[in-house]
Amino acid sequence: MLFGVGSSNSVGLQDILNAAGGGNNNSATTEDITSGDLKDALAASKATPNDPAAWVRLGKAYQATAGDQTTAKQDKQAEASYAKAVESLVKASTLKKNDTAILKALAAAYAAQSSALQTEATALQNQASLIQQGSSPSSTLLPSNLSTPDAVSAAQDAIIAQQVTAIQQKITPLETASNKATADAYKTWKTLTTLNPKDPAVWFEFANAAVNAAQLNAVTGAEAEKADAIAGFKKFLALAPGDPLAVQVQAAVDQLEGKTTSTAAATTSTAAATTSTAGATSTSK
Repeated sequence: MLFGVGSSNSVGLQDILNAAGGGNNNSATTEDITSGDLKDALAASKATPNDPAAWVRLGKAYQATAGDQTTAKQDKQAEASYAKAVESLVKASTLKKNDTAILKALAAAYAAQSSALQTEATALQNQASLIQQGSSPSSTLLPSNLSTPDAVSAAQDAIIAQQVTAIQQKITPLETASNKATADAYKTWKTLTTLNPKDPAVWFEFANAAVNAAQLNAVTGAEAEKADAIAGFKKFLALAPGDPLAVQVQAAVDQLEGKTTSTAAATTSTAAATTSTAGATSTSK
């Protein structure tokens, strides 16, 4: 568990991120483009291969297609479509370097890809867990020459181990690809903070991406990512002190900095009172 997120004393960092759509907000990438636009988008990218707008449209169409495929439980097809969405948006960013809109779309595509891959890996992990919990292999899988209960049990254990190993071999590449997409999203948002240093939404998304990246390196401490998350949230607060999430984000900063629960609670209470007073003042005016 990283930075106490999810613990009984947590200030609800993940809830804060989810409330703002952090990391998985696809509104910047889908707009009005649907999977039905994929055919035309493909044609446009071939007709005008040097037009970054054509590749952006293709990337968004692939992402919309991947979303539909995920809903339909077509995991392998969705996996390929997410990869093509990222590939198309990378192409667009190569043709038009440092374009804010393209990079935001790319960062969101990385996050969506990571989420879909992790969901697929989790489903396989659950499947492996059910097998390990004692679901006996079908009798048709067991050798017919087993003569004792111990021999039957040993054969069952061997088959279960083989099944779990086979599933794990599918999980590993999914997790590797998901982790890479998470790291790429983090790097992309970091680039965006240099291009848009006064945009509080960019800093919020960067901090969110840093938290997600830190989860990958929790074993080694993830100090760089943790520092970026804190800096990102603090910059967000400096640029948008009156934002509805400001109180919760400040509490999240306290949590990330390892302050005591009582201190964080006092900070939250004080900030809430300040916000309330500011709101009353604003209303009276």
